[in-house]
Amino acid sequence: MEELFNEESLNRSMEEIEQMCSILRDKENFIRECIRNYVSRLLMDTSEEKHVKMEACLYEDEAYGLTSSGMPWVTQIWQHPSEGIITTTIDDEDFDPDEYEITTVRESCRGKFEIDFDDYSTKEQMEILRELVWTLNNR
Repeated sequence: MEELFNEESLNRSMEEIEQMCSILRDKENFIRECIRNYVSRLLMDTSEEKHVKMEACLYEDEAYGLTSSGMPWVTQIWQHPSEGIITTTIDDEDFDPDEYEITTVRESCRGKFEIDFDDYSTKEQMEILRELVWTLNNR
């Protein structure tokens, strides 16, 4: 694996590129599962009636120079006790579900959307995790 990711040469064969993509995909899946398990442990006492309130800004890389007030914010998170489904609430009146590759967006009311945690990118999951840990440690 070390040889594949040797940065001295960027000129690679199709086979090498396929191998690198496969390795990275496997590693990302592993990281996502680690994140999910950690979040699940933190939310073990939550439910659809008992949410954790938080403020995690999902800052978009393309939004350079914009303030966080124009970004989507995760404001609540909870876990279904028996099924383990982790759900978040995004509070953003300008949120456009079509901009995301999210399959389980449910609009509740007044610009609030419920989104399955697994539908976030790894970067977004990590941002939510960081904010969740901070929120729980500062109660």
